[in-house]
Amino acid sequence: LGGFSLGVHVNSLAKETDHELQVDTPMRAAELLNNGEVGVIPTDTSYAFVCKLGNKEGVERMYKIKEPPSEANDDEVAWQMQWKKGMSLLCKDIQQVQKYTDQLPDSTFKILKKSLPGPYTFILPTTNKLPKFVIEHRNQKRTWKRKEVGIRIPDNDILREIMDNIDEPLVCTSVPFWSDPKV
Repeated sequence: LGGFSLGVHVNSLAKETDHELQVDTPMRAAELLNNGEVGVIPTDTSYAFVCKLGNKEGVERMYKIKEPPSEANDDEVAWQMQWKKGMSLLCKDIQQVQKYTDQLPDSTFKILKKSLPGPYTFILPTTNKLPKFVIEHRNQKRTWKRKEVGIRIPDNDILREIMDNIDEPLVCTSVPFWSDPKV
């Protein structure tokens, strides 16, 4: 399980090796995601760590990547605690949103249709089709369980091309500011 980046230099994603893979096409990024990789890609708001929804190891790895380094100062650690939120889903269309969220009231559906694609994250109630490892996050002492998930339909041509070539939503989280300085 390696790592890749699209349009950005990243060397902190490799799991047990020092390898790094930079890709230059959305098709190659989609291929790597379909093969179980975790990557860094641009979205319409920032760069994000991503993996396919069914990639349990990838989701666990993204939680680990987001932890501040041991040399982080108190402000960075305190800020990181706010990042203990679950991951969000990048969906390619409203149909994918509907598959992983409870029945939406007409008013909510209309707001989604009007606002998306775009740089917005909507917090919506989940269905049982969303894997538990996405909505449950364990640390040493407790498990966070969520009944809601952040949903996005991004307005970014590169990301939309990637998503057109994979068969499920992407799990994502923003790249935190304490990441490797080479990011």
